[in-house]
Order: sequence, then C-alpha cells, then structure tokens
Amino acid sequence: MKSLRVGIYNLTGCEGCSLQLLNTIFMEEEILEHIDVFGHLIDSDKVRDADVAFIDGAIVTKHDEELVKEVRKKSKLVVALGTCASIGGINAMAEILGFEEGLKTVYIDRLEIEHLNSIKPLDRIINIDYVIPGCPPNTDEIKRFLMSMILNKKFILPDSSVCAECRALGLRCFLKRGLACLGVLTRAGCNAQCVRYGLPCWGCRGLLEEITMESIVEAYRSHNITIDEVRR
Repeated sequence: MKSLRVGIYNLTGCEGCSLQLLNTIFMEEEILEHIDVFGHLIDSDKVRDADVAFIDGAIVTKHDEELVKEVRKKSKLVVALGTCASIGGINAMAEILGFEEGLKTVYIDRLEIEHLNSIKPLDRIINIDYVIPGCPPNTDEIKRFLMSMILNKKFILPDSSVCAECRALGLRCFLKRGLACLGVLTRAGCNAQCVRYGLPCWGCRGLLEEITMESIVEAYRSHNITIDEVRR
C-alpha cells in the first residue's frame, strides 16, 4: 500500500461532490491512514503538488479555466469528480435556456466576474485521467477508486446501463409507461437510485461509451417517446 497526497479543488458548482469525497475519506479508517488531504482555499489559496487532484464543478469563469490548467501541471493524476466536472451538469442548462439570461439570474449584480462564453467540462480544457460521475458521486464508487489508487490497481467504471440495474432490482420501467427516462443510455453505477425513488433517470452519470445517436433515437421511438420529450 502507498500513501497519497490528495488535493480537492472546486470550480463553479454546489461543492456537494467534494463533500461526498470528504465524507468517504474521513469515515473510512483504512483509507484515511493512507491519505494526506488538503483543500484549495481552505488550507491555502495556492495550487500544490499532488498525487491525485479531484476537481468538482464546471468551468464557467476565466478563473476556473486558469485554475484547472495550474492543477494539471502540478498533479500526477486529475479526477473529474461529479456530473458538472465530467459533462457540465446543471450549469450546462444555460446552453439551452440562454447563457446571458442565466448569468443575470444567478449572479444578479456581480456580472463583473469574468465569465467564458460557454459552460465547459474539464476535458474541454485539460487532459483528465479518471472520471467519477454522478450528482453527487456514489460513495461506494469513490471508496473503490481511492482503494484502487492506494493498492496501485486499475480503476474501471461499469460499462452497462442504468436500465440493467433497474431490471436486476425489478423496478418498473418508465419507458414502458411512455415516460421519458435516460436510463437506457446512461452509465450504471448508481444502483438506479432515482428510479428506486420514483423518478426517471436524468443521465447524471453520462453516456455509455458505445452509445450512438441512432440507438438513442430508436430506443425512444420504440416506446413512442419523442426526442423533444427527452430533451425537456
């Protein structure tokens, strides 16, 4: 086993993903004893050298963009933690609802903050080594990732869909009821949490790697669901 110097950095987001990470680290003694963790702006406003850097939130401001570039330079491994960091998340809704209007709604009288002209996940700006998806990420998956790093083993995300988890759990299918659900094209690993609580999957874990637009359209068309319904 090896010790890891772990850095946590927050971009534009709710920081709930970092909270999940910290809960996992400090509640698991077998992990905590092998990790030296520091938080950006909490312990220092400087970017430090790290074995593993976790970044949550999306790149929305010029400061976000500059920060991730500096983190990449000083980190052996960079992890996109959560939905916003990996695919844009809630922030990316501004691309649909209207970027300028979104800025005014969120920042009100602080529009002097230097924003970019689009919402960007990490891999649009820097190379990332791993993704731990989810809104927020699954603590079991975070633990599995950390133990893989400590034991110097390879970490791999599930390659099946949320639909597979629903079937395994015997859950009622939203698609068969004519309701839009993104579980058919979303990577598994959440144990179908939203569906278990009576809500359709909204795709927070990102697309399956092998998914194609043709297969997406066909999956919904076969259940008489339009792409406009899915988009909404």
